[in-house]
Amino acid sequence: ARDPEDALPALAELRSRAFSTADAALLDDVNAPGSEALQADREQIGRLAAEGHVLSGLATQVSVLDGSETAGEAAATAELLVRMQVSGYTQVDGAGAVLRSGQAQHQEVRLVLVRNGGFWRISRILAPQ
Repeated sequence: ARDPEDALPALAELRSRAFSTADAALLDDVNAPGSEALQADREQIGRLAAEGHVLSGLATQVSVLDGSETAGEAAATAELLVRMQVSGYTQVDGAGAVLRSGQAQHQEVRLVLVRNGGFWRISRILAPQ
């Protein structure tokens, strides 16, 4: 997507899929290489995968409340205030047994995105200020 706002739905869906399948490789299409966001997500998915667990039913919707970016086609960074709506989910083991449930959540965060290889990727997730 040319605009970071347009990239967010796909990034949110891929991130949810990474946690739903415990597939950390999907994060390479979500987070910037070497970023804080990538490291944190890989650690969480690594724990799930090591235990043979996934987060079933996880879905994330993101809406932009405010943002700024470098203007033009060559924009390299963007900072967006977003509202994230995370569905309820269940953590299940390899046999499908429910281990715990997570409640649906709504939160506002500031996402720092960077353009990498022509695509927007999440670099940092910050408090809304």
